[in-house]
Amino acid sequence: MRARQVNRPGLLDLPLHTPDPAQSAPGPNPPNSFPSSTKHVFISYSHHEAADYVKRLARYLSNLDIPVWYDHEIITGHKWANVIRERIHTSSAVIVVMTPMAEHSDWVSNEIAEAQDYQKAILPLLLKGNRFFSLASLQYVDVTSGIMPGDNFVAQLRALLTEPRP
Repeated sequence: MRARQVNRPGLLDLPLHTPDPAQSAPGPNPPNSFPSSTKHVFISYSHHEAADYVKRLARYLSNLDIPVWYDHEIITGHKWANVIRERIHTSSAVIVVMTPMAEHSDWVSNEIAEAQDYQKAILPLLLKGNRFFSLASLQYVDVTSGIMPGDNFVAQLRALLTEPRP
C-alpha cells in the first residue's frame, strides 16, 4: 500500500511503515496528560469505528514525545463542545481518522470545519472506507491494515509542533 499523493505545497511524502512493537508500549507521557497551553496534536475520529485504533495511535505518538489530545478523557462537568473547540484552537495540527461513520458524524464534521476556520494543518489517515469528500484536496496515509503512520508523518507532526503559534 502507498500513501495517496496530491499536489499540495508543504506536505511531505507520507510512506507507510510498520512500527517497532517496542514503540507501542505504554510510555511516560500518556495522551491528554498536559495543560491546554502545551502544543499538541488533536485527533478527530468516530468512537464506533476507530476507538481502539485511536488509543493505539495516541500511545504510539505519545511514546515518540508528540503530545496528543483526543476526547476519551473529558473531565466530568466540562461542556464537551467547549473543551473540544479549545483543544482544536490550541492544537498544532488535527489528525482526522477517516472511516465511513466518521464522514457522516456531525462531531467530526464540526471538528474539521473548526480546524479549517482556524487554519490548522489537517493530516488525514484512512482507516476504513474511502477518503472524505471534504478532504479530497489533502494527501492522506492509508492505514487500513491498522498500522501506525510512518516516519515522514511523524516528522511532519514534529515540524508542525515546533512552528510558532499565530
